[in-house]
Amino acid sequence: MEELSHEFNDFVMLEDDDIPASAREEAKSQTSDGKYRADVIWNSIRAMKRADGQSQFPRLSSIALLVLTIPHSNAEEESMFSLIRKNKTAFRPNLDPNETLGSITTVKMELHNGGPAHMIFHQQC
Repeated sequence: MEELSHEFNDFVMLEDDDIPASAREEAKSQTSDGKYRADVIWNSIRAMKRADGQSQFPRLSSIALLVLTIPHSNAEEESMFSLIRKNKTAFRPNLDPNETLGSITTVKMELHNGGPAHMIFHQQC
């Protein structure tokens, strides 16, 4: 923890110019809203070396990149639960999740995501 604390203090003292301009340009060019992509910036920070050739922020950059892998929302999961609730109703309580309910869910997900053209055609007919 002490080494991580030292890394964090060194990180706080960084100036904007300490992060290579090429990394900032790459991080900004990959977004449409003009903001920087954090993963690109942190990869650049991970590559920074001290005078002795050792990585300057090995622990801090690893933690930051791990945090960036955490999903920002659970909307997809909530959508799936909603889809299942809409299909397994009081009028159809015995739908088997591995058979009929699974098939209904799969077809509806494919239709929602664009799905194969023949499925979209049948939906419109």
